[in-house]
Amino acid sequence: MSGVAVIAVSRAGSALATRIAAALPQAEAHVPARFLAHPGSPVEPLTLSLSKGEPPSPLRLRPTGVSGYEGRVAPVVGALFHQCDALVLVMAAGAAVRLIAPHLRDKSVDPAVVVVDDGGRFAISLIGGHAAGANRLAGTIADAIGAIPVLTTASESRDVPDIERIAGERGWRLEPGSSLTRLLAALVNGERVGVFQNAGDRDWLGSLPSPIAVLETMADVEAAQFDAALIVTERNLDLPQPLAGHAAVFHPHVLVLGIGCSRGALKAEIAALVDATLRRAGLSALAVAAVATIDRRCDEPGLLEFAAQRAWPICLRTAAELAAIEGDWTPSKIVQRAVGTPGVAEPAALAVAGVEQLIVRKVKSAHVTLAVARAAVELQLGGDVRAEEDGV
Repeated sequence: MSGVAVIAVSRAGSALATRIAAALPQAEAHVPARFLAHPGSPVEPLTLSLSKGEPPSPLRLRPTGVSGYEGRVAPVVGALFHQCDALVLVMAAGAAVRLIAPHLRDKSVDPAVVVVDDGGRFAISLIGGHAAGANRLAGTIADAIGAIPVLTTASESRDVPDIERIAGERGWRLEPGSSLTRLLAALVNGERVGVFQNAGDRDWLGSLPSPIAVLETMADVEAAQFDAALIVTERNLDLPQPLAGHAAVFHPHVLVLGIGCSRGALKAEIAALVDATLRRAGLSALAVAAVATIDRRCDEPGLLEFAAQRAWPICLRTAAELAAIEGDWTPSKIVQRAVGTPGVAEPAALAVAGVEQLIVRKVKSAHVTLAVARAAVELQLGGDVRAEEDGV
């Protein structure tokens, strides 16, 4: 799924949809084709030529980010509902509800849906307010067209922290089996909530209202009788009952795996060492932000396959950069002779994490070395980071 589809049904709505799409990245307006041919239309009519025997398409694509559809809007909404990250429906709210109702499945997979009236007065976050980002999208649209954003989710109504938004903006990953629904209900209902965070940026903690208590240790969380708990950590936790039944555990992207390997090291060997090491150290793989290594291993098949399978970006550093890293790591003359720097796994982890202390010192298998460092704040590294491209 990707992009934003802005869908209109009327002439006035089509003009507004075009404005909205132009203000949003990766957005395309979908309007009735007959309005594209109307004088003053933002684009000239353009039909999509089809190969012989190809069924008619409901959309006629325009290079300007505006598409014209023929016939009813329902099949257009149905098709785009499962293809896009977000839908903006420029129409009455009642019509929008009837159009999306057959396609709703679950908040974890449904796209954000925002409704904008034809007059451009209101931008209503209809579904996916938190999880899918509809609240943020409604605010962006409102700013772009001078509308009033309408947010009806409970956290906005009751002025409590929007945990799903906070987690989404920071890239926190929810531990499977966590009681997020219970936590959100406790926040909205004004119940006692305990918060413990030992990893990632803590800047959001300063404005939490009562009765939310920020705790210093997990022992404090386990000892107190809270109605729900929020835990932000890089560690695997074995929560006791009843805490496990009403705690949401998030893992921020703070761990960097420094990996060195011989030529031809297999993906299976790399994975086995990583998984065993994280398990022994009590660390969650959901907190891993990246794999760090020397640039000479940028084309190593086993390492590339391993990182791709886990969806972890690879950050590369040169031998000279690794040799210059300060911190608590152990140099090796053997590694120096082999790759031109006295270490790979340990200094690579430190370099990318931006710290001077490892939380797991170098461990080895037959062809792989591994070390782990923890960054002070969440790392947002995106795709592969190449040393020659990022200037480090």
